[in-house]
Amino acid sequence: MRIPRTLLFLYLIIAASLANAQQFKVLIDNLDYKLMEVDSGYYVSHGMESKEDLILDTSIIKKKNGILRLPLLNGKTIEFKDTLDYETDQASRSYFYLGEIKKKEVYIIQEGWHYDDSTIMIDKRTGMMDTLWTLGKFSSYPLSNVAEYYFYPQAGTHFAIYNLITRHGIFIVIPMMTFFNFDSVKWLNENSFLCKTEVYDPTISEELILKYFLVEIKK
Repeated sequence: MRIPRTLLFLYLIIAASLANAQQFKVLIDNLDYKLMEVDSGYYVSHGMESKEDLILDTSIIKKKNGILRLPLLNGKTIEFKDTLDYETDQASRSYFYLGEIKKKEVYIIQEGWHYDDSTIMIDKRTGMMDTLWTLGKFSSYPLSNVAEYYFYPQAGTHFAIYNLITRHGIFIVIPMMTFFNFDSVKWLNENSFLCKTEVYDPTISEELILKYFLVEIKK
């Protein structure tokens, strides 16, 4: 019995894809994630870009007399009050409204003190807060709401992702990475994404080179 040409063509595509997957170089495989290096062709031809849902607009809610008031959907109000360092008469801790994630009903504010700051996310429905150290980028697989991730930079070759649904965060290391390109993220499914970033590898070149990676987040 002869195999129809269409089925044969589909079989060859699947076989080629499986062969490519087996050739990925595994760089890190631990309890939290698996990091693999892929080629530019795989990065270009696979994955879906996430739509940015963060609306940054500092004019919507204004701070009055050092107090930032955020109305919740349950009718209550949550307040953040600036504090002073009485020795210097300067603000030791201050709060600024940055915007919100409409789809997730989350406020984003910045908390600053002395020479450092952090980002606070407030659930507009309950007032529950999550504190992260830097303002990053929200991203998730466009076809599902099971996972919603927040990417933010860390020192050196690290970056972090935080799952807004499970409230679980992990740190990811890309060897010799210079700075993670958050805009390069392309999702394969709810827990796997592709990315590209510049790295410094003196064994290959003294110049920065662009490399492509696949990250599988383990549940």
